[in-house]
Amino acid sequence: MNTQTILNIVNTPANWSAGEVWHSYAYNKEFLIIETDGDMAVSIFISPLIGIFEDDIDIVVSCEDSCGGIALRATKGPLHRSQVDYFLGKVSPKEFEAVKKSLNVSDSSYNEDQSLLIADILNELHFVRLHAIELLETKKEV
Repeated sequence: MNTQTILNIVNTPANWSAGEVWHSYAYNKEFLIIETDGDMAVSIFISPLIGIFEDDIDIVVSCEDSCGGIALRATKGPLHRSQVDYFLGKVSPKEFEAVKKSLNVSDSSYNEDQSLLIADILNELHFVRLHAIELLETKKEV
């Protein structure tokens, strides 16, 4: 863990914003925030396994030398602020715009192995998304 990561953890902001990468202890995953609406966000899973999951459309991102990986566009989904624990950093505006642009691509060139690996990730993220929706619904009821 480098100094910037430690500073980001210690100085985690109360609110999140688009372009930031956050870590979740519970899910042991990193998420790139695409857009926010209060405590809810649209996020993408960041896979550290560069060269294994991505096709030629997925974007490699890094944030302030503290984290990085593949922003897997196939993993776009909801996330609640209480599901993440600390801020890792921001991706560059250029990388962030490239990721947002990649979300508009509907086809892919994933090979069969990549498709199976991504299906496993989506299966894991299904519970993250359900929990985010439950947290949102609970808040609406209060």
